[in-house]
Amino acid sequence: MTRKTNAGVAVAIGLILWACGDAAGPVPSTLVLSPDSVRVPAGGEQHITATVYDASGTVIPDAIVAYRSTDTTVARVTTGGHVAVGGHVSARAAGRALVVGTSGTAADTVIIDVMP
Repeated sequence: MTRKTNAGVAVAIGLILWACGDAAGPVPSTLVLSPDSVRVPAGGEQHITATVYDASGTVIPDAIVAYRSTDTTVARVTTGGHVAVGGHVSARAAGRALVVGTSGTAADTVIIDVMP
């Protein structure tokens, strides 16, 4: 009786796992930010678009992308990937910053050149 019970439990667990699919969802493998680089006048704004792919090259439509700026005195990232150039320092001179996007272990950058 023990062998039948163990086999039945193993089959039941297998069916449950099969029915659930991959509970963790697709894993980001590649992140592409667009544009690659942009020139923006001080006080201007630029939207960044992110596309995240899994290992098979399929787009992950609802992937979460985190953004950060390498120099928040030149460009600061606000919610939704919108970049506010000049950040909170309105008198800031022209400069360059990188906006880095990450999704899982995938990452990409956008060069932001701020013109006077």
